Amino acid sequence: MKELRLYQKQAVQECWNVLKETDDPVLLMASVGSGKSLMLADILIRMQKLGKRALCLVNNAELVRNNCATFIEQGGKASIYCAALGEKDESAPIVFGTPQSILNGINKNERIAQIKFNIIIVDEAHAINYLDDRSVFMRILRHYKQEYPQMRLLGSSGTNFRFKGTEIVGNNCLFKRQVGNITTEQLINDKYLIDPDFKIDPKLVIDFSKVKIKSNGKFDSKDLDLVISENARLTELICKQIIHIMETQNRFGVFIFATTKKHAEEIMGHLPPEQSALILGETPQDERTRILENARTGLIKYLVNIAIISVGVDVPAFDTLAYLRPTESLVLLVQTMGRVLRLSPLTDKTEALILDFAGNIESPKSSLISFLWMRLTRLIILMIVASLCGYFATTNKNTPKCDCSEQREPILDLKEQKSLEIIVSSNDKSETSPLNN
Repeated sequence: MKELRLYQKQAVQECWNVLKETDDPVLLMASVGSGKSLMLADILIRMQKLGKRALCLVNNAELVRNNCATFIEQGGKASIYCAALGEKDESAPIVFGTPQSILNGINKNERIAQIKFNIIIVDEAHAINYLDDRSVFMRILRHYKQEYPQMRLLGSSGTNFRFKGTEIVGNNCLFKRQVGNITTEQLINDKYLIDPDFKIDPKLVIDFSKVKIKSNGKFDSKDLDLVISENARLTELICKQIIHIMETQNRFGVFIFATTKKHAEEIMGHLPPEQSALILGETPQDERTRILENARTGLIKYLVNIAIISVGVDVPAFDTLAYLRPTESLVLLVQTMGRVLRLSPLTDKTEALILDFAGNIESPKSSLISFLWMRLTRLIILMIVASLCGYFATTNKNTPKCDCSEQREPILDLKEQKSLEIIVSSNDKSETSPLNN
């Protein structure tokens, strides 16, 4: 059983106080590497001791497994409701599950649909598209709020905005209150996270400047494939550079982010086969678990993916990250960097090396905070100058330009606003808080 750090105890108590005070949805804002799973476990332990029922949702099977394991290690009793993990059990007071599995259970009117949960916790809450009335998360939240109007909603995330910069906390947003406010800067200064070291070799940067961003905010896959095919030799040279750095600096492991599946397979062809592994969205769960365990023990040194290990992956000994792909999302940038900033009891690493071969970073920064602040400042400027465009981009010459025309996430229509109101407020404010005895 782990003892919570002081900032974790303070954040948990702040959450608890606000949840008892109001039924407005609350966001626990806590940086990557802050130990959100441990804080959520502590809140859920309190719920269990009060004899309450709770549902913890996260859009990733690996995170479901990890969050549930942390809760059990802290003394909790839990069930897992996740088809990808081969379990659909709702018998314990605390249930961990993926949204799609839960929604399928609701649609089939299974036992999970009849439970009156006192609280629903959503980890990685920025994934909730509250502007879409028919999104999976919104349908789940609406169902359980109608089942039990006094239900509390707690989200946790390292960012208080969605992938294209849409805020998730505010009067017109799903979450009305924000607590915790545990920043990356605070954690680095207090030595709970590793200070990253950014390295860029101008001669080894893949130029993605001609890749267009579609109206949905995603890169055009055909353009990406074209750039990669035209830079096959450069990819090979980059891989040689990565291997050289790993071997000469005796580094433990590197996360390599590729652009496409074809690109990921190409990268694998340039790496030591006995020390390398590839994880894709289609990789079976048992194989993914085996690969990650081999990475934790050092058998795998080069871990290649596209974006699938940006969340839900905990390999703290890995001390290097290499971008061979551009990113259209600040959230993704924050999440991926967070993979190498964690403390490692196994290696006692003192720094994390971030190699950018895709033009995501314009110049080396001594601190992740100054880098992210640069990005956030630029985002604010872009949102003012191009407020009708719903995407995140930078002015970096290697960053793709947007090809959309006045695209943005839609404003809530009346039907969606009514649906949102069902979730964020109960019908009877006078009813006793479900978090009390």
